[in-house]
Amino acid sequence: MAEVTSGKTIISNYFSDLQRDLDFVLALPELKSYFVQEFNPLKESGAEKVLADFLEVKQSYQMTITNLSGAEMLKVESETLRALSWPNGLSNREIHSELFEKAVALEKGQIAFSPIYFATETEGTNTTKRVLMTLALPLFDDSAVKKGVSFIDLDLINVFEILANIQLFIQTDDGTDIFFDQKVGTLDIKNLGYALTGNSGWYPVTDLEMIHYSRVKIFADQPFIIAEYHQYPLLKVTLGKLIYLFGGLFLLFLSLVVFSILTNFSVLKKTINTQKAIVFSL
Repeated sequence: MAEVTSGKTIISNYFSDLQRDLDFVLALPELKSYFVQEFNPLKESGAEKVLADFLEVKQSYQMTITNLSGAEMLKVESETLRALSWPNGLSNREIHSELFEKAVALEKGQIAFSPIYFATETEGTNTTKRVLMTLALPLFDDSAVKKGVSFIDLDLINVFEILANIQLFIQTDDGTDIFFDQKVGTLDIKNLGYALTGNSGWYPVTDLEMIHYSRVKIFADQPFIIAEYHQYPLLKVTLGKLIYLFGGLFLLFLSLVVFSILTNFSVLKKTINTQKAIVFSL
């Protein structure tokens, strides 16, 4: 139970720290002057450098800034992450479009975010699944006038790497289970069919294995579940010992019953024989 609670806290703190860092970066003069001055082209290089430095530190995939019409004004991609391909024709551009409507309705200090989604990174003949989440927040000038929207596409492997317990896994709202393979440093995506419902609880997998799970709070929402297997190998051994113990006790009890019956029968037989002898002597 403590592992799931600790994991929830670590993830919530990660996103809270990220929001604080985003607020700080978006307030830097090099970036703020760019969007406050109606996306001044002369300020673009300074804004781009700020975003590139932020992406490198946070090891995120991409940051994008749009105006209030949703038009893309600036996009900076990570120099350390390879280009991604998207399944079923979906891309982060579509994710941004869906989030834009939510973000422009937000007040200062609020953040919208997408469900978890997936992409593929290709290097030669090797492909790696990437697990992403996009955050979107409105941009304001000093008079609290909305000027645009900023998007950041997060690589969620960063979240798994800060979890102390590698047995923890995440389940998305559509039932996808995401595990971290520490040996190769990649995420393993499965669909095991565990119906982890409600805010928290226990899910029985077998008689000796259960899953403890709980929803993770990020900002004001709970977008996914964190969970952990609980196996009870000692319980199996204990049950085996108890079975042998009860079996032994039962045999002992049965032996005592048989011994008691035989003893009583012997005494009864002796009494009858004595009575017969007395009768015959008369």
